[in-house]
Amino acid sequence: AEGNPLYSAKDGLLYNKEKTAVLFCPRGRTEAVIPEGVTEIQGHAFSGCSSLKTVEIPEGVTEIGDEAFENSGLTEIYIPGSVKIIDETWNLFRGCKNLQKIEVSEENEVYYAEGNCLINRGDRRVVAGCDVSVIPEGIEEIGERAFHGCGFESIELPETLVTIGR
Repeated sequence: AEGNPLYSAKDGLLYNKEKTAVLFCPRGRTEAVIPEGVTEIQGHAFSGCSSLKTVEIPEGVTEIGDEAFENSGLTEIYIPGSVKIIDETWNLFRGCKNLQKIEVSEENEVYYAEGNCLINRGDRRVVAGCDVSVIPEGIEEIGERAFHGCGFESIELPETLVTIGR
């Protein structure tokens, strides 16, 4: 996208002109390495990338948009300590049938992972999950659409659970 006033491309990914936001990943890729300097993964950026197994997210990314990895082939995800905002409109991992491992850096002040659930530290609310999630004891709330698009047939709910979002 050289010369384009709005977009740029690097290593097969589409970015905004400043290369601070990942906008799109083409289908067919099996991995993606997001470069240093990127601060945002926009909503649906990796949506539908069913061949995609891994995405390397660097420290410095602060925001991940709605359904950024929807219907991708991710097998695992690591969210760095710098991520402070995850759009919770829909499940970040909706339709990720191969996702087996959700991890978050211990340095992350907003989110953590336990039982393959992405959890907000502040209110211990499950934000997103996958087919192999086990909701940990102590969780009082499951956020709206946290498991939307997951294919599990059953899930055990902890005794501490008070609220389940729609």
